[in-house]
Amino acid sequence: MLFPSSSRAGRFLIAVALVSSSSAAAAQSQTATARSPAVSSAPGVGRIAAASLARGWAALREGRPAEAVRIGTALLKDPWSSHDAIALCIAASLEQGGATAGLDIYERWVTSHAEDPYLLRVVAASALGELAVSTEPRLRVAALAALAAEGDTGARQALTTGDTAEARAESDDALARLGDAAAIARLEAFVASGGARDKSHAIRALTAAGSGSAAAIAAALNDPAPPSRIGAANALAELGATAQIPALRDHLNDSEPAVRFMVSAALARLDDPQSSVTLESLATHPIGDMRLFAVAAQADKNADGAWISIVEALLQDPDPLLRVRAAELLIRRAGDPASGRAALLTALSDPNPAVRSEAAALLPELVDRGRPDLALFRRLLRDPLPETRIAAARALLRTTREKTR
Repeated sequence: MLFPSSSRAGRFLIAVALVSSSSAAAAQSQTATARSPAVSSAPGVGRIAAASLARGWAALREGRPAEAVRIGTALLKDPWSSHDAIALCIAASLEQGGATAGLDIYERWVTSHAEDPYLLRVVAASALGELAVSTEPRLRVAALAALAAEGDTGARQALTTGDTAEARAESDDALARLGDAAAIARLEAFVASGGARDKSHAIRALTAAGSGSAAAIAAALNDPAPPSRIGAANALAELGATAQIPALRDHLNDSEPAVRFMVSAALARLDDPQSSVTLESLATHPIGDMRLFAVAAQADKNADGAWISIVEALLQDPDPLLRVRAAELLIRRAGDPASGRAALLTALSDPNPAVRSEAAALLPELVDRGRPDLALFRRLLRDPLPETRIAAARALLRTTREKTR
């Protein structure tokens, strides 16, 4: 279980669980001289180190983290035990001072050692655990969802028991993105329920969950709230929901001009032969968002197509959030995502916190493209914006996901 309790015992358990689950995989990332727990050419020295480590973990288990740190620090001088010793020091530091303290000691260690994502995994989980008990539902749910995505059953269970209407809505969005059938059914019912409430957030969550919700999303084309109708048309295009072309055609004469345009654009992206709008016309549209919408269809078909130059031009758009969305498409779809990555790094330093938050949400995408930047993720674990810290922790956990599951 990754989900940490705010209690001392809970923090100890998370430290032990994560360090233990990562130790075997971590060994694969270290050279023989940098990591040899208690098996060396000097068996006596190895046994002494192993005994010291056992005392350190016992001290931590018994609520004496300062003693555990002292034992681990002494063992850091032994090259045969350094890696196991820093794991103990990090766990004890997390117990004493939380994620920041654990990160502090790791960053002192890494000045003379290679980066190790497996050691950072426990720090990232601790950072999420601290935010998982936030009084703000949005942050609490985001942190729990990040832990649940790593298979944490405790975090997933916590998502199902939102204590306020706001928390329950946020949790259903998160659970749907994780493929939870019950949450998806609740969101589908909400999207089709009518009423003046904007349902865009639920439509986005169902879109992330996959094309199985296309019919429910199409029902939102009848929603009284124009943003819901716009979101539904956009989602159907994103999902490639050609079966919903007739439903979209029924709304070509919507009373709202913005809805009519998005419906026409969605039909163009779905290659409806009756569409009055073409992807070619959208690709030169004066509104940057529409150009991005149009070329996304091309990006799905060709990772190195002419669409790249259109999107790279949008990286210079005056709208900083559009620049982030353009970077996202390049990172996800381009054969060479270098320009998108560079734009993302720039956005992470934007003075606008909303831009930084949007950019940080893309950090796990860098991992998916095989380009993790541990130094960057470490720096962002200290960011004053909690959304950025959550994204950095997600990226660090994802870096080690395949080898620890």
